[in-house]
Amino acid sequence: MIENLAWKFLPPYEFYFRVCFMERLVSLFYASFTEVSGLGWNYEKQTQTGAENTAQELPKAIKYGKITLKSPLVPLAAPFEIWVNDCCNSLNMKNAKDQIIALDMVITLQSQANVPVAAWLCSHCYPIGCSLSGLDAARSGLAMETVTLNCNRLERKL
Repeated sequence: MIENLAWKFLPPYEFYFRVCFMERLVSLFYASFTEVSGLGWNYEKQTQTGAENTAQELPKAIKYGKITLKSPLVPLAAPFEIWVNDCCNSLNMKNAKDQIIALDMVITLQSQANVPVAAWLCSHCYPIGCSLSGLDAARSGLAMETVTLNCNRLERKL
């Protein structure tokens, strides 16, 4: 209640957020990212023709955005990296008996006092892409990794 009142005077900053990966409502691990994007959905549309040469667009299904997670490159021993590599190996048929392990992901936007002010539940997430930023000897930036996830459902919980 106090946090909602505070929004009138100080909206939440976008850089206070946490990402938690879960399976069956049990927290497995937290991962740190510099950027999270793609939290959204759109209706797929179908056109229905009517009388007198009219056309109407009707919603057909909900299509969820691809969630993009960006972070500096971390060791392969990190839980998030282990999960992404396990999913990739399953797709490469190195472990033909294994299947991709889809996890739920909760993204929480927090106040300056670390109190959650908004949260999104991304259900049944699995990686669909991974890339490394370009390596450039003339720059002194961090090597950034981008992982793209697909999800079956996206709900705002707070």
